[in-house]
Amino acid sequence: MRDSISAEQSVIGGCLLDNDAYWKIAGIVRQSDFTLELHREMFKAIAIAANAGDVFDCVTLSETTDLNLADLLTLANNTPGSANIVAYSRIVRDSATVRAAALICAESLGRLNEGDIDAISDLAINLEGLSRSEKPATSFFEALQQGFDEIEEAQKHANAEGGIIGAPTGIKPIDDRMRGLKGGKLIILAARPSLGKTALALQAAQSAAAAGFPTGVMSLEMGSGEIGIRALAHQYQVNNTGLTFGENEVIGQLTGKVTADTDKVNAIRTLPIYIDEDTFDLNGILTRISEWHRKYKIKFVVVDHLQLVELSDKKNRNDGLGEVTRSLKLLAKRLDIPVMLLCQLSRGVEKEKRAPKLSDLRDSGNIEQDADVVISLNGDLEPSPSGMRDITIDFLKHRGGRVGWAGTSQFNGATQTFRVVTTQYD
Repeated sequence: MRDSISAEQSVIGGCLLDNDAYWKIAGIVRQSDFTLELHREMFKAIAIAANAGDVFDCVTLSETTDLNLADLLTLANNTPGSANIVAYSRIVRDSATVRAAALICAESLGRLNEGDIDAISDLAINLEGLSRSEKPATSFFEALQQGFDEIEEAQKHANAEGGIIGAPTGIKPIDDRMRGLKGGKLIILAARPSLGKTALALQAAQSAAAAGFPTGVMSLEMGSGEIGIRALAHQYQVNNTGLTFGENEVIGQLTGKVTADTDKVNAIRTLPIYIDEDTFDLNGILTRISEWHRKYKIKFVVVDHLQLVELSDKKNRNDGLGEVTRSLKLLAKRLDIPVMLLCQLSRGVEKEKRAPKLSDLRDSGNIEQDADVVISLNGDLEPSPSGMRDITIDFLKHRGGRVGWAGTSQFNGATQTFRVVTTQYD
């Protein structure tokens, strides 16, 4: 392991010689990065003085703290200057990161030796959490310029591509209202069971992937084979149940359609969609999504669904679900991708035969607070004689956009397909 003591001395000495140098490295190194307790105390004193706007040197710090003047003078006198302080601070930071990573690996090895298999997923997420950004604060002028750039980009898409800016879901009421799913957003799709939220999410995944947005699906409920059957039922408009139970007539319909249009099946075979059906804990989910982002450059993720995520035994259910939504929101922002999280609504909606409200989010925790968008699906639990259900699509929350009724779709459970009936703005 690299010895960072001399670099630590040079960082502190550089600040003592040039007060302005502190602000060059304030976002790179922090007090806990220093190896020696004396160095940590010195850097803490410098940070306090700098943030208070005070001028500081060896004498002032020795007078206002318990630091020894001789120790401060030694560091200042042995430092050639502050010109290379940024390079020194990076050495201190990187050495601290190596030490922290070594401790994490040692702890994980100990857990593995005790038979704790969860240590593998915890190791990956904990190591990733060590990474730091040196990105400076954005000035308000830069924020305004970015705003103008985004407006210009939105105008270009509106004129050339029907207004879709982000990943298209293929569901017109949603795409019209959101202009596609944009990076950094946590989108909650909420409904009672059997109203098609998984079908809608998978339809959105196929639409986004076909439009050039590689997509990840964290399936906590269905196996990959079941997802494949649903995709074939949707793509070729054949009965999903018939395929699942191997009914000859339905399989014959599928075979005939595939034979007649091989281009269609080749197209869906090559869709950049990646499925995980074996990960249920939060750390594992975050790790897998991050892995997909690095390996496959995914630009959209579906997590199906919130209530099936395994929670820490140390947390009550509301706090645990709140940790899930907060973590997924931070992940969406960090990776700059939209995350669609499916969620169950409470039974009150069907018992009282009314439209859903935000308070109906089951085991709500911090869902309402963390979500950028909450979309609800509502309709009759029993299909009509034709097998169709009329499903209203409502935006219960839309940060920066319209809320309320966005449109009505017909959901065909047999073919796992949503078709738009009406759509409008409020």
